[in-house]
Amino acid sequence: MDQLSKSQSSHFRPKRSLSLKFLTVVMLLISLFGWLRLQQAISNWDFLQQLGIHPGPLYLALGGILWGVLGLSAAFSLWYCLSWSVIFTEASALVFAASYWLNRLAFDRTAASQTNAYFAIGLTIAGLIYTFGVSETLKRAIK
Repeated sequence: MDQLSKSQSSHFRPKRSLSLKFLTVVMLLISLFGWLRLQQAISNWDFLQQLGIHPGPLYLALGGILWGVLGLSAAFSLWYCLSWSVIFTEASALVFAASYWLNRLAFDRTAASQTNAYFAIGLTIAGLIYTFGVSETLKRAIK
């Protein structure tokens, strides 16, 4: 019993702050949206092919897998304060932002989709600032 308590105390895990919990929940939500995108691409595959959308249901499915895996991995690593969680979460946030804007600029060219462009830009910037800010706090807590 004494050795168990020593081994538990030797691996330091900082107390989870509210901002860390919030970022973990956001990563879980992003993951959920990715898995839902995959599920919808698969279940509506024939319909999407009949519509002739570009780039097609395979692209939607692969994008869903990417967001699902990255979001779930980032949330898991943040929750357990793993040594690689900071860099992985920052990289995941950059991938989310880049893929969102790639989709929006390359494939969504309707006038209606551009009406909230300034809001989307602001939300993307705020999300990245928040993610990198929480990551800096976590870096200091882990060291």
